[in-house]
Amino acid sequence: MAEAIAPEKRGLQTMRNISLEACLVLDNNFIVMLNEYFCEHHARMVAPDQLIAAIADWITNQFTVLKQFAADGHLHCTECVAKEFLPQAGRLRDYLNSRQLQHRDCRVLQNHVHGHLCLAHIDPEETETLKNLPHAPRRLINSTGLSHEDFSLIVRALQLAQDGVRVYILTDDHDLLSFVSWLKSAKPPDFCELLPYIEGWSGLHYLDLIHRSCRISTEQMTSFLKFAMMEHYKRTNLVGTTKGEFIFSNLLDLHGLITKSAQIKVSQRGVA
Repeated sequence: MAEAIAPEKRGLQTMRNISLEACLVLDNNFIVMLNEYFCEHHARMVAPDQLIAAIADWITNQFTVLKQFAADGHLHCTECVAKEFLPQAGRLRDYLNSRQLQHRDCRVLQNHVHGHLCLAHIDPEETETLKNLPHAPRRLINSTGLSHEDFSLIVRALQLAQDGVRVYILTDDHDLLSFVSWLKSAKPPDFCELLPYIEGWSGLHYLDLIHRSCRISTEQMTSFLKFAMMEHYKRTNLVGTTKGEFIFSNLLDLHGLITKSAQIKVSQRGVA
């Protein structure tokens, strides 16, 4: 029986050698990270009546950087995953509670983000096919495992791979990355020809590759990592768990990669 392997550890060893160019499929947690990062670091410097526009511009700028490396010039997502982006569920909630923002403002931001994504409808029958694969790791497919939304990203990646192009799923969901790793190692006959084109990567690891190409500054990349560390510390449900320790270990490893990337930038261009 093929079991899920440690996807991020595998990624740390090989990402420095992979191509940046691929069709990019974004998970909601990657988009949420961009939104929450701006709110944490920049929102206090923006007047409340300008906040939504400022966040929208910030996310647009980050998407523009990603699109430079998208094989087809687009950022892909699925309709059901895109609906999970709820700005009011994060740091903007304080602005709603204090009535500095209204719920319609959050809908404006949500629609703005959706407008930058190529959204695909994925039927539940298609995700059930993945969920019902023989020998799939039970912890990833049971009632507390991956959802229809999670599997929809893999289905979309498989659809894009039919054109014979690399496809990267950018997500910070460790279980989703684990399932992609299991799928590639198990090689189910129905998907065997497509799987070599598909990889699951941590969003931050992919951003570090862009950082290494000098499209993101070392200061910005380091700030992203510090924010991810801070968010990880808040996840009290992971304290003392193997999963929590693994995620923390990978964040530490990412710090080493960012440092290495900065050194490469200095040696190649003389600018960090």
